[in-house]
Amino acid sequence: MKIVKCFIFLILIFLISLTIYQFVKKPKTSEPVIISKIETYGYNLEDNKTKLYSTYFETLKKELNKEEVDQQKYAELIVKLFISDFYDLDSKITKNDIGGLQFIKSEALDNMVIKAKDTIYKYVENNVNKDRKQVLPKVKDIVVETVEETTYNFDDKNDLVAYKVNVYWQYVKDLGYQDEAIFILLKNEKKLEIVEIRER
Repeated sequence: MKIVKCFIFLILIFLISLTIYQFVKKPKTSEPVIISKIETYGYNLEDNKTKLYSTYFETLKKELNKEEVDQQKYAELIVKLFISDFYDLDSKITKNDIGGLQFIKSEALDNMVIKAKDTIYKYVENNVNKDRKQVLPKVKDIVVETVEETTYNFDDKNDLVAYKVNVYWQYVKDLGYQDEAIFILLKNEKKLEIVEIRER
């Protein structure tokens, strides 16, 4: 009888130890923390963003806090923020961690997410345990060549105020990913929102 009790006790100890081990080993998947905001425009900077992105964000914050915002500079910074987040796959935890979405026009958001998951984000391996061996692109520098005011037809509305941004960017290592585009941003009240990304 004593042997049976000891055996049961040992099994219980083993199961408790196993549970504790799995709990301790379980990766921390805590949500990113917002460390800076541009409240009147609804933009947030989270603590998991790259240094390049954070630098652009703080520059945008200064620009948008001015009495008179330079719209072309605003458009340029939105594009730089989007590129430095969306195309920097190395900083993503999973293929569902799509960057730059806060700068996309809401009506175009669903299509953007679907397209991203089917293309550039499709093969991004999970890095929850921080042991990913996959080599992914890191955005190093972004060069805006031109920003021009234009008009754009969207959702049965014609000649809306828009900005066309011609841009290219560089990666830390060239892995053959997209590195140039033309962005169209629409003015929505005081905000500028990306509505289209074209090939150059």
